[in-house]
Amino acid sequence: MDKWKNYRYLFWLLVGGLICSLLTGFPLELIKKDHGQDESEVVETISMSADTVDEDGKLHSDGESDLIAGGSDNNMDNNTNDDMKNNATGSMNDDMQNNTTGSKNDDMQNEEPEVPLSFCEVSDDYFDDAVFIGDSRVVSLYEYSDWKEATYYCSSGMTLGGVFKEPTGRWKDGNWKVNIADALQQKQYKKVYIMLGINDMGVGDLDYFMNHYTDMVNQIHEWQPDAIIYIMSIMNVSAERNAQGDYINNEAIRVRNERLKELDNGRDTFYLDINSVVCDENGYLNAEYTFDGVHLYAQYVPLWTDYLKTHAIVK
Repeated sequence: MDKWKNYRYLFWLLVGGLICSLLTGFPLELIKKDHGQDESEVVETISMSADTVDEDGKLHSDGESDLIAGGSDNNMDNNTNDDMKNNATGSMNDDMQNNTTGSKNDDMQNEEPEVPLSFCEVSDDYFDDAVFIGDSRVVSLYEYSDWKEATYYCSSGMTLGGVFKEPTGRWKDGNWKVNIADALQQKQYKKVYIMLGINDMGVGDLDYFMNHYTDMVNQIHEWQPDAIIYIMSIMNVSAERNAQGDYINNEAIRVRNERLKELDNGRDTFYLDINSVVCDENGYLNAEYTFDGVHLYAQYVPLWTDYLKTHAIVK
């Protein structure tokens, strides 16, 4: 009995010793010694894990040692920040682009489309603030039309090269004694009607003609910025006059009129086909309407003026 009692005593003594060794860290000391690591290194490792790292990657443990380990965490943070910045920038750019596109679309929808100007019919007083510039054919308008309030700068033999030079006054007594260039700068008109070219047929080539005509129109636009310029076609000649075979012929007139159409921009410059009302089915000036194959009889001038009244622009 005493023998078993002694065994039980030794058993519990061993159990108690084992518990005490576990509580005091005795096995840990053995492990450290087995792996060649002393207690100071373990403490330093634990201490490092408790240090803080700033945003520049520096370890602050007594102040100045650099952090070597842990760079992957910082890279992850930087990548995350870059992603957030890129996403934010992308979103802002998308928003700005969408807003800009939306604004443009709204502006385009709000803008009313430009309605092309079209000819309409007007009364005689439409021509009160008009000026007519041209050769002897325009003289017929001055003499035989009812538009006495209009201004006329016209003369027999007027050419593109001489339109802005000193007046010749070669028709009757003349109704103007000033340089046309000066006159167009002294008074503003709402409409400018031009018929020139028949006297330039034998001068230069087609390019020469168009260069001078274009320069004239551009100059008038500069002097008369608010005026509508009407380019009246060069009037054809009769079959008899055309048969003479000189430089005044309908083919030469036709190619010049085709080029004059190019100056019609549909806004402030318009081409008017006078030949459509004074020529026969073959394109010749109607023999009944002319006394010399070039100029109209007085009684047929209304064909011309009626055409102008039905081919006017009103803004």
